[in-house]
Amino acid sequence: RFVEGVVDSEDLPLNVARETVQSTQVPAKIKKTLTTRLTKELAELAENNADTYKSFWLEFGVFLKEGIATDYAARTELLPLLRFYSSTQGDALVGLAEYKSRMIDGQTEIYFVLANDLESARRSPHLEALHERGIEALLFADIVDGFMLNGLRDYEGHTLKNADDPDLKLPGEASTQDVQVSDEAFANLVTRVKAVLGERVTGVRASNLLRTSPARLVSADAPNREMERIQRMLERDTSVPAKLLELNRSNALVADLATLIEQRPEDELATMLIEQLYDDALLLEGLHPNPASMVERIAKLMQAAARAAVQQ
Repeated sequence: RFVEGVVDSEDLPLNVARETVQSTQVPAKIKKTLTTRLTKELAELAENNADTYKSFWLEFGVFLKEGIATDYAARTELLPLLRFYSSTQGDALVGLAEYKSRMIDGQTEIYFVLANDLESARRSPHLEALHERGIEALLFADIVDGFMLNGLRDYEGHTLKNADDPDLKLPGEASTQDVQVSDEAFANLVTRVKAVLGERVTGVRASNLLRTSPARLVSADAPNREMERIQRMLERDTSVPAKLLELNRSNALVADLATLIEQRPEDELATMLIEQLYDDALLLEGLHPNPASMVERIAKLMQAAARAAVQQ
């Protein structure tokens, strides 16, 4: 779809009616030959002139990603051509072989983050635990990436793993976090959060992976979550899928919210903070259907913060 040219073949019948063409294997053979030749030339370009290949990829890479999902026969030839941004390499594009060469000791999976845009991917709370362990993650920010993952389940024996997996287990050493919320206070917080958010979340629990962010949404019981984004965009579906909300017990905001609920359980400020915490998590996931709806609440929270500062 991005290459134009003329194929001269004496094996094609003069009658080019659809039925005639479909009854011969010649078009399929021509397709395979052209695909092999094109991928070979692209591989040579990628090896000999990375800057030129980067320009090519940024313009036409989406077609190669589609090929991974739709042309299994060409998958082996296409895999070395794939390029992605990553959490550790700035503006450089990374191939799967290069990523594999930087895997840490004990790492058996290739981690990735899905987002609506590159900046959101780089700010994803799902990256925090990976950063701490020195683990690189691929950043999938194109609309077609969810579709591509249907054909890209593994690479050279390494499974691709979404960093928003609720049961994510990571290799490497992690620092011990200072828990700022007691078990009893956290239980009360979870009860209140569930009461406020209701069916918008499938559950609320403490996070074992968050380091700085107060909360994140993870895709519990969603084996097809990689396709979720592209389906929602194609269908223009603005509904928000229910996800599991994880809270960081070492985060100051979560600790203050738990204290507020303990001391003033009926305070409307706690409800507004819970709603804002959830909306912030939706924004980071690219799932918020109407960010403008937060403006009034944010103004009230700013007013409450200003009032508290004056009273001090």
